[in-house]
Amino acid sequence: MSDWKQIKVRMPEEYYLKAKLYAKNKRVFLSELCRLSLYDYIHNGQQIGPQLNAIRRELSAIGNNINQISKHLNSGQDAELTDDIKDKLEDMRIDLKRVLKKTWH
Repeated sequence: MSDWKQIKVRMPEEYYLKAKLYAKNKRVFLSELCRLSLYDYIHNGQQIGPQLNAIRRELSAIGNNINQISKHLNSGQDAELTDDIKDKLEDMRIDLKRVLKKTWH
């Protein structure tokens, strides 16, 4: 998506206020909510929001695991857990691949 186009939309104030509140509660920009909603409508109601949230959760878990691994390695303790760390990283890769495959197929 290299070329962005602007769309102006008119709606009743009631719709706008509800959409704005919904976007705030979901912690997304109103423009992102509109893009996702339009994408969902065009693609016959395929729900991508929950799938994107699953990816976000998986990436967050991976980041937390990587932080724990680096903290352990930087603590000066023996690196006896190298094989365990490799196994955890492989498990994270498999989990992420599973979530991505489910999302895009």
